[in-house]
Amino acid sequence: MHTHIYISLSSKAPKVQDRTIGYLITAEKREYSKEDYTIVEASWQRAFLIAVNAALDRFNPSVPCEITIHMPDKGIVYDFNKSLPDRWQMNAWRNKRGKEIQNRDQWQKLYNQTYMARSWKVEMIFDLHKYMNYMDQQMERAEDRAV
Repeated sequence: MHTHIYISLSSKAPKVQDRTIGYLITAEKREYSKEDYTIVEASWQRAFLIAVNAALDRFNPSVPCEITIHMPDKGIVYDFNKSLPDRWQMNAWRNKRGKEIQNRDQWQKLYNQTYMARSWKVEMIFDLHKYMNYMDQQMERAEDRAV
């Protein structure tokens, strides 16, 4: 079964702040979707990683599946597709300059869920996806409920 995960954030500012994160999971050839929206205090990149990891938590690692993650952040897509988490893991989660990578805990979780789950085939693509407007509305509702 091929599954798609769509990720979105309420704020595009890179600084640490409260923002709503959301994911929408759809499965091809099924009338199936799951979604969740949560407010977190995090930077832009950390918030995206939290959202991806929350969506992947919904999957059973022992069940084979193909997953396409639609991510509107080129940096995370680039790092993931260049297998940088694999290199970081082999280098004790340090970059080539020897500094600990930012958001190490979230990158480790993503690594453990994707690179270590041998029954999954995961790809990540940069995509300003078709669900962006819908997800923006859902995130506004989540923010209204939190007030």
